[in-house]
Amino acid sequence: MKSAMFHKFAAAALVVLAVAVLAPAASFAAGTIAGTVVTNTVTINYNVGAVPAAAVITTVSFTVDTKVNVTVQTQDTNVIAVAPGATGAVLSFLVTNTSNTALDFALTSVTTATVPFVGGASNFATPPALTAYVDGDASHTYNAADTTNNIINLAPDTGVWVFLVGNIGTEANGAIEGYGLIATAKAANSAAAGLLTHNGAYNGTTSVFADAANGSVGGDGANQGNGSDRGGFQVTALTITKTAVTYSDPVNLTTSPRAIPGATITYIITINNSAGTSNATNVSISDNLGSLPVTFTGAVLPTAVAFNDSGSANPSPIDCTASGTAYGIVVNGQCFTNTADGAETHGTVTADANFAAGTITVSGLTVNAGTTAVIKYQVVLN
Repeated sequence: MKSAMFHKFAAAALVVLAVAVLAPAASFAAGTIAGTVVTNTVTINYNVGAVPAAAVITTVSFTVDTKVNVTVQTQDTNVIAVAPGATGAVLSFLVTNTSNTALDFALTSVTTATVPFVGGASNFATPPALTAYVDGDASHTYNAADTTNNIINLAPDTGVWVFLVGNIGTEANGAIEGYGLIATAKAANSAAAGLLTHNGAYNGTTSVFADAANGSVGGDGANQGNGSDRGGFQVTALTITKTAVTYSDPVNLTTSPRAIPGATITYIITINNSAGTSNATNVSISDNLGSLPVTFTGAVLPTAVAFNDSGSANPSPIDCTASGTAYGIVVNGQCFTNTADGAETHGTVTADANFAAGTITVSGLTVNAGTTAVIKYQVVLN
């Protein structure tokens, strides 16, 4: 009897059909969206001998849990150069939600022991507190539209810029300080207040923290539901001097000239970044001559009394006279027009130099670390 039964079932035809159903389905780099119900149905068809048996159908389902992760990446390519006493110094970061669900993120600024890009230990005497602001208008530039301090309901695989902003105190030239931005995952639409827990319940799922530790930023450990990165500041302190050299007078001409009425005076402004460790950019000067008993000469001087490039009463003049062109301001040995015509480039020097309403202005100038910039112009003593 047993042998007959064995052969009977051995002769049966067996067909197995398995169907998996995901509802709802979505494809993200972070994986299947949390809360998705994955349903798998298995259908078994077979014959017993020559007789078809009733199909056997088995269904099993599970719900995708919440994988919590976030990446933070500095958007600065070097330390940010700041002057002592600078206001509104900015570090920029990109925060990306790499979780498989939308989440809020609380933003925290911390100082770091070391400084990225330049290396070395943070050494500000008084590190300022920095405040985090979300890039409200997606301009990638900190401005008045950026007023929110936490990220609300950030979708999976979506990033947003965040700025750390603060005021620099009186720090020594070359001082450096590192700062970290920590983004910590919270429940969506909770104004960054809904704390999640590792392997805890969240929206009908279990939340699993998948983040790695960042040893460079204190407070960013593994499986804490946060991410971080660093940026840093470096102080560049410029020293500025201004001198007045009498180039010529109506009696002695250029031989031992004296500052008598009718004398030509060369003003020399020196911007010194020789001790700096960072380039100073967008440097500008403003010199109001309106209240002084002098007249700006511009390009009206003949070649004989053109700019004295040596800073003394002796030759090496720079002749900035040009027919039909209002040259009259020298920046790093190059002649610039003294009219409001926007930025000019002469040689390797780019600046916007002009004379208007009694004021000399030079702007948009870069003074590289280890160098000086010299600005000169002439006036006649009334």
